[in-house]
Amino acid sequence: MVGVFAIAAMRMLPAVRTLANGWTSVKNGMYSLDIIEQGLSEEGVCNSVKEQFTFEDALQMRGVSFTFPEGGHKVFDRFSMEIRKGEKVGIKGASGAGKTTLFNLLLGFYRPDEGGVYIDGKELTVENRAGWLKYAGYVQQDVFILDASLAQNIALGVRPEDIDREKVERIIQEVSLSSYLKQLPEGIESRIGEMGAKLSGGQKQRVGIARALYKGADILFLDEATSSLDSATEAEINESILHLSRYRSDLTIVAIAHRESSLAFCDRIVEIF
Repeated sequence: MVGVFAIAAMRMLPAVRTLANGWTSVKNGMYSLDIIEQGLSEEGVCNSVKEQFTFEDALQMRGVSFTFPEGGHKVFDRFSMEIRKGEKVGIKGASGAGKTTLFNLLLGFYRPDEGGVYIDGKELTVENRAGWLKYAGYVQQDVFILDASLAQNIALGVRPEDIDREKVERIIQEVSLSSYLKQLPEGIESRIGEMGAKLSGGQKQRVGIARALYKGADILFLDEATSSLDSATEAEINESILHLSRYRSDLTIVAIAHRESSLAFCDRIVEIF
């Protein structure tokens, strides 16, 4: 009988582990919902930029400490780093090391318990966050693709009649999508399928980068952008980013990954534990 219970318990372990991981995700998600609620409650944050930023020198974290609320562990303890404009910096670390938390701090979505984030010497706050986000482009692992044209996906949120087609075609060249464009029967007006059904994984990532550039981003945050790609496609994306850097030498790129091969294009790598 003891053996039966032992076997049953062992069979339950994966489900219990999945449940525990799911609960952790729910807790983190609730914190994100709090951030969204705070943003929506900020008067005029969606309609106007309260304070202008310049980004000509550096993005810095100075003595930042951060702990998740409700008894979470301390993710950062007086952590400092500097990213110079035009640099390509990789952030490497195992799962749970705080890579995504670092991005949320740099973007102003999380507030440090101590220390601060500074852009050209000006501290990032809730009041001026909208001004900073005008400069930032965010590309995640799973790029959202509309069942619409390539142009509409790159200029996401812009009415079709207002899209700057010349700008779209210029950016397509910068992100190494030109060969794909030549295959499309209607060029940038070709529909690319629901959830990007007509795109490869690498092409989806390039669309995500192109979208950030169309917005006018001066700094790209790449969040595990190539982690789900095979090694050959990952190498192609790395080469595309180097190609992009030749067009835009002042473009700053910050990328997080758990494997070093994803950061091959970076000037330097910062490892967090």
